[in-house]
Amino acid sequence: MDSSVKHWNNTKGATRMTSSATYLDHKRRILKRKASRKSYAKSSIYGIYIIFMHIMVFIINGK
Repeated sequence: MDSSVKHWNNTKGATRMTSSATYLDHKRRILKRKASRKSYAKSSIYGIYIIFMHIMVFIINGK
């Protein structure tokens, strides 16, 4: 019983460390995105526009 509890605590500590590291990485990405918010929004709109045009072309060619 004691050894299994100790093992569980060890694994929990390891997962908490990795999750905090990924969380910091995620935060850094969000900060980067905020810095380039205007260009990011522009590129996302452009990407949606390209996808929309492709869908329209497929519909027109399908008929």
